[in-house]
Amino acid sequence: MSPEPVEALAETPERRIAMRDAARWFALAVGSIAVAGTLAIVLVVGRLPGISEIVITDVEFAKRSLVVHVNLALAVWFFSFTAGLFCLLPGARALRVSPLAFVLSLSGTLLFCSTVFMPSATPILCNYVPALNHWVFLLGIGMFGGGIALNYIDSRMLPGRVASALVPREARFGLRASALVYLCAMLTFYGAYVSGSDSLLIRSDGLTDAQYLERLQAYYEWLFWGGGHVLQIANEIAMVSAWLILLSRVLKRSAVPPKAAAVLFLILMLPTAVGPWWTFNSSSMTHFTRLMQWGIFPAVSVFMIWSAVSLFKARGGFRPGDLRSPAFVGFVT
Repeated sequence: MSPEPVEALAETPERRIAMRDAARWFALAVGSIAVAGTLAIVLVVGRLPGISEIVITDVEFAKRSLVVHVNLALAVWFFSFTAGLFCLLPGARALRVSPLAFVLSLSGTLLFCSTVFMPSATPILCNYVPALNHWVFLLGIGMFGGGIALNYIDSRMLPGRVASALVPREARFGLRASALVYLCAMLTFYGAYVSGSDSLLIRSDGLTDAQYLERLQAYYEWLFWGGGHVLQIANEIAMVSAWLILLSRVLKRSAVPPKAAAVLFLILMLPTAVGPWWTFNSSSMTHFTRLMQWGIFPAVSVFMIWSAVSLFKARGGFRPGDLRSPAFVGFVT
């Protein structure tokens, strides 16, 4: 079989589109980390004796800040960065949804961040997606997630005959697999929403504050539990894809053969297909725990070992500075 023709490194309309789309998402990712770090500093300073009583009089402000901090530092950072990598795949077209998807996600991020200043937003410290029980937060986090999903409904999701000079062949399947698992996670969230009990959100007469908070905790835990587990697998696939991109820069070749990488990515991806079915049928939450326990480490371990062996075999051919390059340092850290 003849090798795939590779895009030239010279500027082309497709390459400019890809770089522009990716730059937007990378900017959102880096910006979210910066704001999350600022919130962390505010949290620490605001809790110092003598300052908290003067500067921050709202007793729930710290918890609301923590919720927003976690969503920025994990959800927005991870998924915006992965969306940017996806935009580097070949197949970019002038008529595309990525700019609209970015605006939707950016608007959603700004919206849910604003709830840190809303005293009526009750913080719910649930797993995977800590939430604020307020329609503004839920709308904002939904807009962000919907924007990421919309970004993946793109011609770049389809494999093409022309390879990308930006993303090696073995990583392209992984980025598409990560996008598909992300979409599966969105369906899993929807299944949990449909099958969940909205009555838990209603405060009936006679409930104390603590009892109502327990009901909210139970509702949001169910809502985000299943999809949160599926999202972890999407993150793992994206992480391995990033490894392969970095290693291709260091080794000047594939660290893992493309066909072997595709099989391993399939092993990671396929079990997540049951996620929506489990939530639509209100299956036990333990199923998702088992999915993450046994669905991640086998394939990822093979990727790690294969990558380490490839580096070891190539040790004699490294040039001065190769092991100090950003690509190698990024991989080992």
